[in-house]
Amino acid sequence: MRKKRILAFGDIHGEWEKLRSVWQQVQPDLECDEMIFLGDYIDRGPDTPSVLAFLMPLAKRDNVHLLRGNHEQMMLDAYRTCREGASDNNGQDMEIWQENGGDSTQMQILEAGMALSTVLAFAQERPYFYTEEIDGAPYFFCHAGIDPLRPIEAQDPEDLLWIRDDYIWGYDGETTIVTGHTPTCFFSGFSCYSPVIQGHQIFLDTGSYMPDGHVSCMDMVTREVWQSQR
Repeated sequence: MRKKRILAFGDIHGEWEKLRSVWQQVQPDLECDEMIFLGDYIDRGPDTPSVLAFLMPLAKRDNVHLLRGNHEQMMLDAYRTCREGASDNNGQDMEIWQENGGDSTQMQILEAGMALSTVLAFAQERPYFYTEEIDGAPYFFCHAGIDPLRPIEAQDPEDLLWIRDDYIWGYDGETTIVTGHTPTCFFSGFSCYSPVIQGHQIFLDTGSYMPDGHVSCMDMVTREVWQSQR
């Protein structure tokens, strides 16, 4: 029997063909492997509906953990203000989401005939983080990172979804933090579209929506990496 793998997947951003490419290489064992997806399944890419149609059934499995990304949160915020008729931000939540890929996501969902209510329910059900002990060491999975000045158990969801520089350059804890959110090329050189390990930090956003970017997966036990083929 093959040893259990703990597989973490970086940002997807509607890149269905890239997700399918890396999935075919990894060939996850749905009965044995643990899988953690780090959020940002929607926006920017050409086929968000196919990504969602693939991931939604996986969310029902106990060994699959689909976390919330800031793009899912932007979508939820946009429709919450519309639904509640909130006028405190003059529609800015919808405008912000649309400017960050939500406009194409809306069109794709409409053209695919997907129920918006189902998509929103899926996004709302996504947790902010997942923890696991791997080979006796603590691991913390979230979309963006943590506030280095707060205890891990007292993190603000806003930071788990949005933080960048303060986490990237300020964290020196002993828990290994595994994140997406900030493409590795933004802080490790503009030709870097591979996962980055920096002390007890693992970064798996490898610019999926960029022309040279990938959807990436890493086995947390062996640190083996798979990337989508262009």
